Amino acid sequence: MIQAYYLSVTWLFGLAGLLLVGPYGGTLSVLLNLRSLFVNSRPVRVILAFLGFILGFLLLCFPIAPGPRILGDFIPAVVTLAGSVWLTKCAGTISAWQREEKTGGTPDHVRDGGLSRPEDIFIDPPGESKKIIWGHIVFIVAAIHFLFPMAVLL
Repeated sequence: MIQAYYLSVTWLFGLAGLLLVGPYGGTLSVLLNLRSLFVNSRPVRVILAFLGFILGFLLLCFPIAPGPRILGDFIPAVVTLAGSVWLTKCAGTISAWQREEKTGGTPDHVRDGGLSRPEDIFIDPPGESKKIIWGHIVFIVAAIHFLFPMAVLL
């Protein structure tokens, strides 16, 4: 299914963009727009997370030929599924934040000394670089998957 291949590459590059918005958002305004779209639009959050789960399943079951039947696109599938779980978690946090804000309460994250706004979910706290490292890993997986679509396990 070549459509799933193209969608998965695009989805992985989009996930990498969300993960790398902290260090590169100042120079690449498209990343800021992507983050803003994700934070401000509930349908976009739901569609991206749902699409990620579907694409992960499709990558496992229908790899690009001549890959093996089940494990053909294993690494992109695992990264896509892990990214979908992370996006679902982020979407839940953002939705809870927005619900608290509408009711006039103080969101839990602000009370705990964490996030001051929902956009901060994409930025690592000072001294940490987990999202930056994962963003680069996702970007590399997407680039290799795009450049070598028939590579087994890639």
